[in-house]
Amino acid sequence: MKCTPFVLLLCLGICACTCPVSNASKSSPAPSIPVQAQPQETDKNGTGEQHAHDHEQDHSHDHASEPEKPKVVYSAEQLIDMVKDARTQRNAKLIEQITAFDQTVLAKRQIESDNTRHPAYDQLHEQLQQNITFLKSDRYISRLAGTSEDFDIPLLAEAQKQYVETTDATIDAYAKALAEAIRNDPEGHIGTWVKSDLKNCIDVELMCQLNEFYWHHGHLDNPPGSFDSIINISYRVLELEPDTASIYADTAWLLWSRWVTWKQEPEKMPIGENDDKTAIALLLRGRKACPDNASYHFDAAMTVWGLARHHKPEYWGFILDSLKLARKTVKPDNQWLNVRIRTTLGHVYRQLEQFDDARKAYQSVLEVDPENDIAKRLLKEMDEAANTNNGQEI
Repeated sequence: MKCTPFVLLLCLGICACTCPVSNASKSSPAPSIPVQAQPQETDKNGTGEQHAHDHEQDHSHDHASEPEKPKVVYSAEQLIDMVKDARTQRNAKLIEQITAFDQTVLAKRQIESDNTRHPAYDQLHEQLQQNITFLKSDRYISRLAGTSEDFDIPLLAEAQKQYVETTDATIDAYAKALAEAIRNDPEGHIGTWVKSDLKNCIDVELMCQLNEFYWHHGHLDNPPGSFDSIINISYRVLELEPDTASIYADTAWLLWSRWVTWKQEPEKMPIGENDDKTAIALLLRGRKACPDNASYHFDAAMTVWGLARHHKPEYWGFILDSLKLARKTVKPDNQWLNVRIRTTLGHVYRQLEQFDDARKAYQSVLEVDPENDIAKRLLKEMDEAANTNNGQEI
């Protein structure tokens, strides 16, 4: 389940430390960690783009300052009880809403004149009953039955719309209750509780909110500023929801940023020694989990641009492969992403001094955006450089 709120998805589960940890997600992204900076159109060297994560400096301590504490102080037990109580209320409300919708499903099936649709009613009824069983036993649910956007039982259309609205409201209320509990927990008791048995935690909503918390409370990491909590929690989320593309890129960036810290001050960040390799391994895992996601492949390339440019040029090959996959899988009608992919391919080929391929990539930009100023300018610069240097590109 994605680490952001979704209209149609719900994750529920348990932490073995007696907590049924649950999740509900919604459609507009709310990243678990701050969104990566968007590339600008040109960089100071005129190469075309300033890429996300294209930096040399260490950022791993930027989020480590301790924020102001709340006025009301709650004990660890009180804070954990807030989460448990919110979950109990959420589960009870969802069971009530699912049961009501299921009764409508059975009633409509009785009056459905098209017998070919009856199996769809039966399947939906079975799935709704399974959701209820899972809610009662604190088991993981990736998707609430009957909430799909392609729902296609006409007689149930109105009831399904109301069902989605009511379950969404319940899910929202739970997310807000979690946010309130975490706001009142500057010492990180809830996070400590969850991390104490993270391998059994399946509350994706709670874990995503904790990631946001730890971004602003990096002093609680071990060592401070290491992103350790976010990284470990993100790996757990990906075990539950392996197609959550953004988490691969965000976590990989944290990993190689931590490696930069180790490179500069190894005694302060010993756990970062091999994190450049770990970052690439995670992105390759994401490549397998999201094979047809062009945005993922593009983001994977952007994520390690700074790593390749400033530290490890051997990773240009990974970037090139990712961009080729992005170009292969991008939809033809997505002009913006097509332009970005093709332009960035040109930049990579220039980095690799493969100038013929760079020229072809920039020319391909003009196939989808004939008035693209960047491609035109770079092609002109390459032609002028070639002429000035007797055919040798610079």
